[in-house]
Amino acid sequence: MKENLDVGFYLNGDTIPQVQDPELWSNLTSGAWCYVDENKKKYGKVYNWYAVNDPREIAPDGWEIPSIDQWEQMVNFLGGYEKAAKKMKSKYGWKSSGNGTNSSRLNCSPGAGRSSTGIVFGTIGGNVGYWSSSDVNKTTSARSVNLDFYSSKVYTYRINKKNGFYVRCVKK
Repeated sequence: MKENLDVGFYLNGDTIPQVQDPELWSNLTSGAWCYVDENKKKYGKVYNWYAVNDPREIAPDGWEIPSIDQWEQMVNFLGGYEKAAKKMKSKYGWKSSGNGTNSSRLNCSPGAGRSSTGIVFGTIGGNVGYWSSSDVNKTTSARSVNLDFYSSKVYTYRINKKNGFYVRCVKK
């Protein structure tokens, strides 16, 4: 996908709850989404991993949330972890000369995220994180892919499932 996923319903029609309150967010063990910035149309929703992994599915029909292996295949195709971020980043919006070339046409814009405590972290212009569908620990962590303004590297992390990150999908 060339844009962040921006849905409020699972594929079966059930609502994915919007949870803006930090304390409520930090206590969730089920799917939810929120906005981390007033510029909702530009960055869209961030989801916790419970929404990403819900059996009702959030990816549109014919699409799926990429596994960490699928992310890695794309990163390797784009030149590897040391160089791929520059090709993935949008041409505009990254602070301190951190803009990319968008030669991958993914147009990854720098939105912030939400921590497991419910607090918004990062800054618009500074970084962006995307969920993978890869579970690391059944109860606490999953894998993410992250880009930062100060680097051409792609980073992967083991992240608390309560964090809020953006979602990109790939064709099945």
